[in-house]
Amino acid sequence: MSVAFAREVDAYWGKLAAEGKCAEPKWFWAMNGPSYWIVEGDFEALLMLSSTPEAQKLLLKGPFICENFGQEICVAGREEMLKPTEELISEMKL
Repeated sequence: MSVAFAREVDAYWGKLAAEGKCAEPKWFWAMNGPSYWIVEGDFEALLMLSSTPEAQKLLLKGPFICENFGQEICVAGREEMLKPTEELISEMKL
């Protein structure tokens, strides 16, 4: 079931990548411990894509099939994190 589910997840995000809505999924298989699939794209676009009924179904299905299944939407990059933090600190006069 987990292999079929992995193919289902890959097909969903692969379809979105083919439509230009995100990058092609990247799979990281760990020798020990959890493995990951990563989809890169615009933060707001990924939020929207993750909230569709199809994506929500996959998110609900995952924990029934895969131990420690979860989703995380992250911002990557130093400036993407540091610049807004510095601006907030300045705005708050901290």
